[in-house]
Amino acid sequence: MSYYGSRLVMYHGAQGGTVFAVGAAIAIGGLSLGSGLSNVKYFSEASAAAERIKEVINRVPKIDSDSVEGQILQNVSGEVEFKHIEFAYPSRPESIIFQDFNLKRFYDPLGGEILLDGVAIDKLQLKWLRSQMGLVSQEPALFATSIKENILFGKEDASMEEVIEAAKASNAHNFITQLPQGYDTQVGERGVQMSGGQKQRIAIARAIIKAPKILLLDEATSALDSESERVVQEALDKAAVGRTTIIIAHRLSTIRNADLIAVVQNGQVMSMGSHDELIQDENGLYSSLVRLQQTEKTKEFTSPNSVGPASLTNNDIHNTSSRRLSIVSRSSSANSAAPSRGVDVVTVSVIKFSRSLHLEDYWL
Repeated sequence: MSYYGSRLVMYHGAQGGTVFAVGAAIAIGGLSLGSGLSNVKYFSEASAAAERIKEVINRVPKIDSDSVEGQILQNVSGEVEFKHIEFAYPSRPESIIFQDFNLKRFYDPLGGEILLDGVAIDKLQLKWLRSQMGLVSQEPALFATSIKENILFGKEDASMEEVIEAAKASNAHNFITQLPQGYDTQVGERGVQMSGGQKQRIAIARAIIKAPKILLLDEATSALDSESERVVQEALDKAAVGRTTIIIAHRLSTIRNADLIAVVQNGQVMSMGSHDELIQDENGLYSSLVRLQQTEKTKEFTSPNSVGPASLTNNDIHNTSSRRLSIVSRSSSANSAAPSRGVDVVTVSVIKFSRSLHLEDYWL
């Protein structure tokens, strides 16, 4: 390069400084390119990943949550009807299961239809349909912000008066006002600063602040201690007034006063009726569940560590064995071992309906 540069200067009138600058640029550029070649594979991987991300962004899901198409009912009475439903999750199409009532339409059933006030829910505008429903799950999802903001996620344009009314209806107002910062108290990541009962009551307030016509309760009290369960159950009973309420539960205390109870085994409705009607069938699954819980409670009261006589109340019978039954239900779906102590426990889900709801040959 030096030889060629000198000839350019001597015979072609090139400037020495220009020749030097060009030569230096070529040399440095070559070195930089050589050192950068080791990163080419990362650029290749990033390009492939970007293509996959682009596909996800451009994909239109079968159930589009942003779609504005579909009907909007003017006056919703909350009458829900299930007709010949069969359902399996897309990841396990071979397993017909009954885990999710599919009311919020996160999935479409494989067969049959679900009706709201006589209209199939797949004909309704999805965003509007979800606005008509409130959900309280076993583990409430709280965000790392204030109590007020967490409640407002249920209805963003709600006033402070509406927030307070929802908190009162969920039995949360009293404990909130006792906090130093009241409704501005930070709940922490996933509500770590709150107890289980407090988190559930905040979640209930968030669910009912938008006055949903349908309330979905998925094992809402199963992870709570007895005292927290009592307070939360009172809040749920108040929240269920005047709306269709569907409860998935193993704790029979949560569904004792239901208008209709459906006992589900292996994806099929085995029996339906009120508590008094189902308990009369001594050989039914519901009666077996009650007897199992009564047996468990008797063992607790008669154990060497217990204090006082073995006296049982109705509430005692309906508050026992919930944790064990929940575990059995989950273990059964995973083909795990049967429970110990020689008790033949079936996988049972119990659903509570308040107001109108019909099931016809229901499979999910």
